[in-house]
Amino acid sequence: MSVTEAKAAFYAATKNRPRIKTLERRYHIRMNILITNDDGWGSPGIRMLESVAREFGNTWVVAPDKPVSGISHQLTFEVPMTLAEQAPQSYSLTGTPADCARVAISQLGVNFDWVLSGINNGGNLGADIAISGTVAAVREAGFFGCRGVAFSQYLNGMREDFEWELSGQLVKRLLPSLLESGIDSRNWYNVNLPDTQGQSVDDVEFVKTVPDRNPLPAKYDQLDNGQIIYCGQYRDRPTDPGSDVDVCFGGAVSITKH
Repeated sequence: MSVTEAKAAFYAATKNRPRIKTLERRYHIRMNILITNDDGWGSPGIRMLESVAREFGNTWVVAPDKPVSGISHQLTFEVPMTLAEQAPQSYSLTGTPADCARVAISQLGVNFDWVLSGINNGGNLGADIAISGTVAAVREAGFFGCRGVAFSQYLNGMREDFEWELSGQLVKRLLPSLLESGIDSRNWYNVNLPDTQGQSVDDVEFVKTVPDRNPLPAKYDQLDNGQIIYCGQYRDRPTDPGSDVDVCFGGAVSITKH
């Protein structure tokens, strides 16, 4: 399926669905949503995601007490963890993102409808999902029968002054269709937001696609002491046409289902 065909299929599948607010008014219910990430409690991305999610349900936050990017699906079994309430219904945990999902689902006494992870500071495209803590949180939630969405913000060159409000606008546009998608309780989505470089996000398109199958660049420099250090550039990676990497690098939001 081409990118154009994927766009058409996505819009056709979602345009007639009722809005979340309509369902709430009809049935007097609100979703219970868990928010987590791998950049740590209080990071800009998770604050933005929580702000958006509050419009769609009751939110709880359980996030690592410090940044643990790239930790993949590591779990903590032999070391005690501290779950500390930082604000009402908002906790830090001395563990990994996957730990955060497990602890929240099993210990807070809440029946969560969805787990949302992110918004990650950097892309999690293609093979990245194998090393991403952001993605591991929703994968772990799926093992417990809870749907999830991992959100990541691709940056064409890491920088500190990114406008997270732009990310929030894209998530707010997309989230209703994902929450109403009817996916199986053990499935999850991986969403990557493009780098809009300060431009308007009103015309950014959303594309359901497939994960790229290529590895990250395997480039290393040798140091004077004989050690080697990674020097690959995220943008300089091989890409399958129409894959999530291709879609996101091309300026659209990529959505893959797992």
